[in-house]
Amino acid sequence: MSDRLLTVAETRERLQCARSTLYERFASGELRSVKLGEKSRRVRESDLDDYIASLRDDPPGGAA
Repeated sequence: MSDRLLTVAETRERLQCARSTLYERFASGELRSVKLGEKSRRVRESDLDDYIASLRDDPPGGAA
C-alpha cells in the first residue's frame, strides 16, 4: 500500500496550526517528515495520523 505524502500546507490544514509550530514539531522529532531537496518537506499521512493519535488525552475505553 502506498503512503500518501502530504505537503506542509496540507499538514497545517489538518492540524490547524501555524507554520512555525509545525516546523518546531519537525525539529523536536515529535512529527516525522521527509526532506525533498534543500527546501521542501512532506509528511507521510501515516506519520501524521500517529502524531494525532499521540495527542489524545483519554485512553481507549474512556477510563478517566
